[in-house]
Amino acid sequence: MIHTYPFLRTIERVTRIPPEILWSDQRGKSVARVRQAVMFVLRKKAKYPYTAIARYVGRKDHTTVIFGAAAFERYLRNKEPLALRYYKIAIRAYVKHKQQEDQIAEDATALVARIEEEIRCQKNKPSPYDC
Repeated sequence: MIHTYPFLRTIERVTRIPPEILWSDQRGKSVARVRQAVMFVLRKKAKYPYTAIARYVGRKDHTTVIFGAAAFERYLRNKEPLALRYYKIAIRAYVKHKQQEDQIAEDATALVARIEEEIRCQKNKPSPYDC
């Protein structure tokens, strides 16, 4: 799972819509489409459960997320220009942060392996010069 804070900051930088506006009750078309795009990407790509997305976006009910993601999917199928634009933005933000997190996980795994090898070497070394 990606961490949503940096993901949303990227969305904000590109769309100029801060998270507090994005998660407000505003229903303007551009705000609603960005909100729906984020819900859609968090559900379809990041595999977040509907209830987690609802909690994250400050909604009481996960059905809002279900409806928003489904509506956005319809807009994409109909090739609505605004939906396509915000989908591209959300996907790029998701991919960017997913790659960063994958790299961090890879670096952490390599570090753990190196430490485990040093511990194994320390336990099994016959002389102080072997490791």
